[in-house]
Amino acid sequence: MELKIAPDSGALLGLVMIDVPPKVDRAIDIEGNFETGVPVLDTKMWPWKVTPDYSEPEKRDIDSTEDLACSSGDDSFVLWFSSVAAIKYLRCGDVAVGMSSDDELVCMVATRLSISTADMLHQVGQ
Repeated sequence: MELKIAPDSGALLGLVMIDVPPKVDRAIDIEGNFETGVPVLDTKMWPWKVTPDYSEPEKRDIDSTEDLACSSGDDSFVLWFSSVAAIKYLRCGDVAVGMSSDDELVCMVATRLSISTADMLHQVGQ
């Protein structure tokens, strides 16, 4: 899996998933706090090259190992990054990002999937 992040702001721009992680029996908290916005990741997690004129990431890629999981509903697919509870969600179009009380990335939720996409993801994740 690859997260695409804007190097200057830390804004989450996209996600690429090659292999579907193991399926778990877990659902999002539909009563959670939903806000509109773009999630921003802490860019301090990777080294920076700082000069008097500019600063930029020292490396374009960083590796992190996490236990990923997925779950699906009738018209949604959830990619879980953490086992902690998501207490708030940032929604941007048909995608929501769940965050913990410590602003940790918990999950990404794709909603309003076509029936064929939801069925395919549900079958692959089993």
